[in-house]
Amino acid sequence: MYECVRIPPVRSEDQPERQRLRQWIRARGPAANEQNSSKSLNTPTFNQRAHLAALAYMTDNYFIGTVARAHGGKRFNNHQSIQPIVSLLLDVKTETRDVVGSFDELAREEAEEYTRDSTKTDADRANIQLMLTLDHSIYFHNQASIRADDWMLAEMETPWAGDERGLVVQRVWNRDGTLVASCFQEGMIRLSRDKPQNKL
Repeated sequence: MYECVRIPPVRSEDQPERQRLRQWIRARGPAANEQNSSKSLNTPTFNQRAHLAALAYMTDNYFIGTVARAHGGKRFNNHQSIQPIVSLLLDVKTETRDVVGSFDELAREEAEEYTRDSTKTDADRANIQLMLTLDHSIYFHNQASIRADDWMLAEMETPWAGDERGLVVQRVWNRDGTLVASCFQEGMIRLSRDKPQNKL
């Protein structure tokens, strides 16, 4: 449906709220190409709405995952950790190979990212038990310049996280450097609790 190329983060600071995570995104295949016949460039045509809808869909890609990436939380400990997710998705008749491939790719990216980050050891990283979206808002700007089938740069940051919540802000620019969307997402992030020690 869409392509995504994540840019490895540069961890120059120990402040997660200052971390910026970037990725290039675009819809696969040609999108609607009809020109806006309206006299106003601020009124999107039906085809332009298709570009807006595609961009809206793409903005949810790895969005709440920004909290885990910026704070160094582990979502995937190993290949076995993705099996419960895969089995749930198979119940809704999702293609097995695509599902497993997507989660394997995320697990691989996470492992590589944390290997490059020498500021924390594996034992320092919290295991994430649950992440889900509570709210997602999108504000489109310069709508006539949005082409979902052309590369756009998305930059994400998490200015606040705590109390099992995380806030993520995302900005999206088109190829020309024009800001085309600002997005906000709040999510719930629950860390795994260590099992109590057996007192026997």
